[in-house]
Amino acid sequence: MAPATERAMAVRATTDRDAFATLYRAHVGAIGRYIHRRIGDPHRTEDLTAETFLEAMRSLHRFDDQGVPIRYWLYRIALRRIATWLRKQQIRRWLSLDGDPMEPVAISAGDGPVERESREQARRALLTLPRKYQEALSLRYLEGLSLEETAQVLKIPVGTVQSRLARGRDQLRDKLGRTFENR
Repeated sequence: MAPATERAMAVRATTDRDAFATLYRAHVGAIGRYIHRRIGDPHRTEDLTAETFLEAMRSLHRFDDQGVPIRYWLYRIALRRIATWLRKQQIRRWLSLDGDPMEPVAISAGDGPVERESREQARRALLTLPRKYQEALSLRYLEGLSLEETAQVLKIPVGTVQSRLARGRDQLRDKLGRTFENR
């Protein structure tokens, strides 16, 4: 959707459900994929995606594009929803002290056991990183945003994105190296 069209649609969507539905259809796929890549659970993904768009609908009147596409604003909402969910999960695990700290990841039928295990280990390792590194790494590498786009979503300078990516990759490499060394 062209930026001018998207802006006009966002203004209309504050009072017109059909306009909001158009925005929803245009962005639900990308936002849902982003959430799924971050948490790995298809059922929780649906819930968090719905919560993201519900929050967007309620706060659309405050959307101030400042030249930023609405999708980036939706990513910010999703980031907050994911962070809240992850915090709650950590509290639940700490209180219950039961076994597996992560829920299983949905796997596509074409994946072999080695690919599934490697992807699951990478996802688990990513979730152990500080939030600022998780966000930068997932937006850049899982969602395919450019450095500039990632900076816009996170509302930080490009240089900060680059340093978070470098530090996040280093920490991820360390964590994954230890995982494979312990086999």
